[in-house]
Amino acid sequence: MALEGGDEGRLLAAHEGAGALAHLEVQANVAAQHTLTEKAGSFVLSTDGKRALLRVKDDWHIVEIADKLDLEKFKLDVGRIQVRVDPPAEWAQMLDEAWRINRDYFYDPGFQGADWPAMRTKYRAFLPDLASRNDLFRVIRWMLSELAVGHSYQSPGDSAFESETIPGGLLGADYEVANGRYRFKKVFGGLNWTPDLRSPLTEPGVDVSAGEYLLAVRGQDVRPPANLYSFFENTAGKIVEITVGPNPDGSGSRTVAAVPIASESALRNRDWVEGNLRKVDAATGGRVAYVYVPNTAQPGYDYFKRYFYPQTHKDAVIVDERFNGGGQVADYYIDLLRRPHISYWAMRYGADLKTPTASIQGPKVMIVDETAGSGGACVSGSSRRRETPIIAVWPPACPNTTRRSSSAPPRSSTARRNPSCTAASPPASSSARRSAPSR
Repeated sequence: MALEGGDEGRLLAAHEGAGALAHLEVQANVAAQHTLTEKAGSFVLSTDGKRALLRVKDDWHIVEIADKLDLEKFKLDVGRIQVRVDPPAEWAQMLDEAWRINRDYFYDPGFQGADWPAMRTKYRAFLPDLASRNDLFRVIRWMLSELAVGHSYQSPGDSAFESETIPGGLLGADYEVANGRYRFKKVFGGLNWTPDLRSPLTEPGVDVSAGEYLLAVRGQDVRPPANLYSFFENTAGKIVEITVGPNPDGSGSRTVAAVPIASESALRNRDWVEGNLRKVDAATGGRVAYVYVPNTAQPGYDYFKRYFYPQTHKDAVIVDERFNGGGQVADYYIDLLRRPHISYWAMRYGADLKTPTASIQGPKVMIVDETAGSGGACVSGSSRRRETPIIAVWPPACPNTTRRSSSAPPRSSTARRNPSCTAASPPASSSARRSAPSR
């Protein structure tokens, strides 16, 4: 509860979270409470205690303290307020603030060997050449990278304009131009009972195959050089009629109802993982397991269990953590990979059993790249300390990953050093943006 003194014998009180504003009258040691409004967010009382600046949701009001408040009488038209800004001056201050925050709060006063005062001078030299806020963000990221530490972030802050994102629509396929038409080069199969792995072209009643042509969308003829994706603007999650067929002239075509998806990231990632598994299986005669872990949060645990346990009968394992988005410290993976052999159970009939059953004691190899950060870097570091061979891959080869979903934390830093923590390539998606130019 927030309290401020009003007229003699009165207190003004706001109940935080409840939205109620009341005044308390004290007479002859007896207190009485009178609710003025149930809509208050916060308030500031004038020095004479007779008026208050009151916030109600996004609106501001100057009200007279009475038994009943007239919120509309003195509503402030803040929409008319204009402030002249000087973006280059703002950008210089933002860069200095980012530098100062790390100067004062970075966990290592030695800045991990970086000459921090010199870094300010080094990166301020870019200020005269900045053309947008995004340019500034890039320079700040460069400056922070000098600290060689993981978990050092920046948040974008306010924006000079509001933008509306218009979702696109994707069919879960690769295309090629052939015979003056767009032809399906590859159709990604999915697990259509799982929403995140739904493949629009493989659903019942659609059944489009690679090699067929996309002839029309909602009755509109589709031919190069028209942008294929422009026909699917704002169609994600909506029924769209598409005309497909085996021939570019339209003979033998059919019209089917498909429901495009907003992102193909999960489909492409699963296709990549399953393809890797088949390659390893074929190359080793089925003796080596392949396990991909996209992060060390919930999806990573799901992937690990999905791919590790069905292959524990194999002699060796390859753990692939390229593009690992991090999450928690993955002691779960490490503990399972380290499980030692304890004993065998001899059977008269059938194969002998070992304890622990869900384990692989043979050779282990881990594949990493520079995008495996946070928990991903911790896993590879722990594996190296346990003499697991590490295969470092550069440059990255897969543009689609399953990353944990979280809000970007404010600028901060932690004592765990992960120099390899960099952003992975964005997932494949389609959208159109309508917005004013960035200042």
